[in-house]
Amino acid sequence: MKLIIAHYLLISTLGLCVGLAASLASGHEPAGNLNFNCFEIGISLIKRHDSNGFQIYSLLNEHRKEKFKSDVSDCRSENDLAAFSVAVHEATHAIDSRHSDLANDRYYINRNAIHLDPTELLYLSGDFLSSPVALFPPVKVATNSLKTVSPALKKLESLYLAGEFGEKSLYFLLKELNGYTQEGFTLIQLANGRKQQATLNSGLLQVMLFLEHYIKTLRTQYPEDWNELQKPEYRTAILVLWRQAEEVLNQGLSSSYVLVSNAHLRQVYSPANINELGLAFISHFKSTLSPKNLK
Repeated sequence: MKLIIAHYLLISTLGLCVGLAASLASGHEPAGNLNFNCFEIGISLIKRHDSNGFQIYSLLNEHRKEKFKSDVSDCRSENDLAAFSVAVHEATHAIDSRHSDLANDRYYINRNAIHLDPTELLYLSGDFLSSPVALFPPVKVATNSLKTVSPALKKLESLYLAGEFGEKSLYFLLKELNGYTQEGFTLIQLANGRKQQATLNSGLLQVMLFLEHYIKTLRTQYPEDWNELQKPEYRTAILVLWRQAEEVLNQGLSSSYVLVSNAHLRQVYSPANINELGLAFISHFKSTLSPKNLK
């Protein structure tokens, strides 16, 4: 019973702190008082332009729908697309955590954005990709070599990858990757739908870079765990979530209205970094980022 309680406390704590990280990385302060005008504007825009974001909202329980209202309460106007997309980021963490259990971590997938092959479909239940709970040793990623990683992510690295919750490091990184991914889908759909300029949250590319260095750290310092990472149940989760993130990048880079950081993009797709996925997953990994987007 103590282990069960500890596991759920961990999931709840990570969900709360991941949400805080999203707010910090996006430049938004944590939400203040409820502002139902902001909610009405945001949910109306999401329902009109972003079916995936509205699906995520629909999967929330009533308590979390109230939290969604709080998350958009600091919107500055109907043009504040970042506030609305960050709320979807937070909501993604909520539904991922609620559908996870003692045996499996689960991640919401935008089924309209990516194709899953028959092997990957074996790990899909409804809208959620399943992966067994993975416990890896607390990992200290060399963030001093990642020049563009934000202070918020460095703080998270020290606490959640090498700190008290280090054994849940893979869970944490993939949850965060998925949160930024769904946030990105929403931002792009809103920007395109409203024909409004917007900037993709650099947190997505930072977490992708962080994951590359996490895999490198396992390869160079924890070879047994690096081998464990290559098992189909973990490999599938990493590669599907990575491919989904790349679809956000492809959509953002193809949009006339969305700005994507070229500096972060070049860092993630430098041969030394992107090859870490190739080394880990060999023939199973092939980047789906359009070559024209790397020019």
